[in-house]
Amino acid sequence: MERNFISLPPSVEADIERITASVYPNAKISQGTLLGRVVIGSRKIKIVVQNLRTGDAAFDPITSTVYVTPATAKDRFRLKEMLYHELTHAYDPETAKLLLRNLQGQNARALDPTQGRTAYYNQRTEFNAYGSQLANYVSQALYKMPRQKADQYIAQLKDWLRKDDFPGFFGLIKSLFGYGMPKILIPFYSAQKAWKQDPKLWRQFKQKMFSLIQKLENPKVGSPSEFPVPD
Repeated sequence: MERNFISLPPSVEADIERITASVYPNAKISQGTLLGRVVIGSRKIKIVVQNLRTGDAAFDPITSTVYVTPATAKDRFRLKEMLYHELTHAYDPETAKLLLRNLQGQNARALDPTQGRTAYYNQRTEFNAYGSQLANYVSQALYKMPRQKADQYIAQLKDWLRKDDFPGFFGLIKSLFGYGMPKILIPFYSAQKAWKQDPKLWRQFKQKMFSLIQKLENPKVGSPSEFPVPD
């Protein structure tokens, strides 16, 4: 098991910013519109507008395409959230393994949220994507805080880990973001409930959170207010 959450390379995050910066509510966006391309390793991931049966966005590993709905494409904030989530799938080696199992007929319903929410969230790919996105948001929120206030939140996160306090942790995350809590964290509540039903996943999530907290407790030398984004 990897000790840390997945973190997208800076070049990918820059591409996300570039694509979302070009989006505005009255833009002429329709089915098939190409919003841009993101380079991950040797692959060029296309970002394409597409009506979807379920959800706001989806990654197709066969065609290396992230599909976003027209409504998502016109909402800069939502688009940024969805691109981060779906591009984490593209960056995650587990996605390729899942695709192989699908092609071999071993896991035909994988990546399909209609199969049942618990089974959906407990897939390794969704565990990685939701957990990594949460870690990124927490890191960035703490990064923007005065050091003393950030230290108080870090202490509370450690206390949650020790007590295994599920409601307390989610409440802490909501208070961390206040009214501006990213919408992508709303399904995290359901994801976390699903992980708690799987002792192995729950243990891994807590271990990764503890690893993140250790990083947040040790800001870069010479920058007392700077917090590292998780690897």
